[in-house]
Order: sequence, then structure tokens, then C-alpha cells
Amino acid sequence: MHRVWTSEQDNILAEAVLRHIREGGTAIEAFGEVGKKLNRSAAKCGYRWNNIVRFNYENAFNDAKKYRYNVKYGKVN
Repeated sequence: MHRVWTSEQDNILAEAVLRHIREGGTAIEAFGEVGKKLNRSAAKCGYRWNNIVRFNYENAFNDAKKYRYNVKYGKVN
């Protein structure tokens, strides 16, 4: 059975990816977390992120990466 993704699930996926990136983790870790929460495989979450959701969050994703870099190298007050 093919299950359609809802906008709420897309938001859950995006929030998890952005949080993991900001906190020094990886998107792959986020896919596993969201997969368990939504009863989907990590691979399906990764596919959804990389082919659909990511494009709506390009700026936020880049900001999360910059934040992680700044924290890592002591550039955040």
C-alpha cells in the first residue's frame, strides 16, 4: 500500500533534519529518528528529504550548517 506524505509529516522531517544539523549530527540520523516516529523507513525519509522537502528549506538548511560551523569553531557568543 502506498502512503501519501502529509504536509505535517514533511514539517516533522524538516524540523528533525535542521535540528540534527544545528546540533552537530547528520541528516541520516534525522532520517532514522523520523522513520521510527512516522513508521517509515529511514531510506524513504531520506528520499523524501532529498527529492521533495529539501528545496523548501534551502535557506534554513544553510543557516543550520553555518550555525553548526560557528559553534564548532567558537564563533557563537
